Amino acid sequence: MVDVMGMGHGGTEPRINHLAVAIFVLVTINRTVIVPREKTRGKAKNLKLDAELRKTGRPLTLPIDTECTFHPVGKPCDYFTRKVGIYMWRKIPLDRSGWKNVDQFEKTSLVVHLKAKFDLAQVEKDIHASKIKGGIQQVIQKRFNDRKHLKLNF
Repeated sequence: MVDVMGMGHGGTEPRINHLAVAIFVLVTINRTVIVPREKTRGKAKNLKLDAELRKTGRPLTLPIDTECTFHPVGKPCDYFTRKVGIYMWRKIPLDRSGWKNVDQFEKTSLVVHLKAKFDLAQVEKDIHASKIKGGIQQVIQKRFNDRKHLKLNF
């Protein structure tokens, strides 16, 4: 055969003993390599939210975009959506066909849990309270659909 790629890749090398390669691979796989693991789960655990709560000593205010979407914005929004996702993954059954079919008790327990971390009473005092509540419900519904999709593909 002609050596097309150079460096002996054209079939000019002698055949490799596949048994020796398999034994080398098995020995290499069984070796324990101690490498410090990177801490990548802090964001999913929402550790920064807990730090903020300890620092302020009270629930976080949730800034809302009242110009267009009436959704929460900024870092508190990230904390909010993560907290919703964590709670849903652990406490709310994801076998329902949609957020509308989740029991009211479970929805209420989610809101009570969120009120411990976020100042949702400020939403009720706002002029656009109904629109803001609708925006927050949209965020929760989207998170439910995301969690449900993850569970189905998990």
